[in-house]
Amino acid sequence: MSEPATDLGLLLVAIAAIPTPWKKWPGGYDRMDLALVDAVMSIRFRYGKERNDGSWTGARGAVLRYEKHSEHITNSERMRSLAAQNPVALEKVLNARKCMQERPRLLPSWKRPSASLPLGSPSQRT
Repeated sequence: MSEPATDLGLLLVAIAAIPTPWKKWPGGYDRMDLALVDAVMSIRFRYGKERNDGSWTGARGAVLRYEKHSEHITNSERMRSLAAQNPVALEKVLNARKCMQERPRLLPSWKRPSASLPLGSPSQRT
């Protein structure tokens, strides 16, 4: 009689079944600052669509605008520069208000933070 499969055994079988070589992921960034802007903007806004003129709307458009804005900054200073941005100036670069006009993703009512709860309370953690 054979032993029943363990979770580890099933995981190893599934990993072995993954085709190699892996297909290269079509997206992603070579810069941490762009990945961070993308992650933050994608939380609330639609990712965006490419316009006829080649520009993008939504979160993708914000990332591309920030990339152009920060192209003169050296690789070693990009994260520091992002952290040091004036919030009002950064909002203008990202054109975040335009992203907001594109119908933001709404959280279900049970996931929306309550104004009466202190920040970091257990009900705000997901």
